[in-house]
Amino acid sequence: MTVGRDRKWTRSYEVKKGLVHHPRTPVSLARSFLPHLYWKDLADITEASRIQPGVRRQAEEVLKKRLPELSEGERVSLARRASRGVIAALRESTESRVLKALLGNVRLMEHEALRIASNPTSPRDVLASLAEHPAWGDRYSVRVSLVGNPRTPVPVALRLMEALPPSDLRRLSQDARVPRIVRVGADRRLEAAASVVRRGRRG
Repeated sequence: MTVGRDRKWTRSYEVKKGLVHHPRTPVSLARSFLPHLYWKDLADITEASRIQPGVRRQAEEVLKKRLPELSEGERVSLARRASRGVIAALRESTESRVLKALLGNVRLMEHEALRIASNPTSPRDVLASLAEHPAWGDRYSVRVSLVGNPRTPVPVALRLMEALPPSDLRRLSQDARVPRIVRVGADRRLEAAASVVRRGRRG
C-alpha cells in the first residue's frame, strides 16, 4: 500500500488511524502504527470486527502496556468498554472506581467476576458492590468466593452465608483465612441446621 509507506502521508495522525481501520492494509503495516494511536482509538480498534484479528489483538497488547500511563479517569472509561483481552489486565486493579466500572462491562465473564470476588487485594467496597450486583450477586460461585474472601466486609459475608449449604459452611468454619466472626457464624448455622434435623426425627 503506497500511502502507508510514504512518510509524507503517515506523518498525519488521521492517516495512520485510517490505515489501521482499512481492511486491506497489510497486517504488519497496520500493527506498526498502533503504538502511535491514542488509547480511545486503540479501544475502538479492539471492538471493530472489520479489522483483522491480528491487528485487534496487537491493539489490546498496546493498551495493556499503556494502562499505567493513563489517568484513573481514563482507566475507568476504558473499563466500561474494554475488550476481553484488556479486561484480563484491568481485573487485577486495586482501584475501586476501575473495578466497579468493569463490573458493568457487558463483556465481563463469570470467571473474571470470580477472580475479583476471590482476589485478596480487591477493595472492600468493590466486594460489597459485587455482592449487590444484579448480574453477579446471585451467582452461587460468586457468593461462595465472596464469603471466603477475608476482605469481604463481615456484614456482607454473614448475609451471603445464609444461602450456603452445609458442605460450604463446614469448609468456611475451618478456614483460618476468613475472619473469626465468619467462622463462628458458619458454625452457628451448622448447629441450627442440625437442630432442625434432630427435631424432625423426634417428631
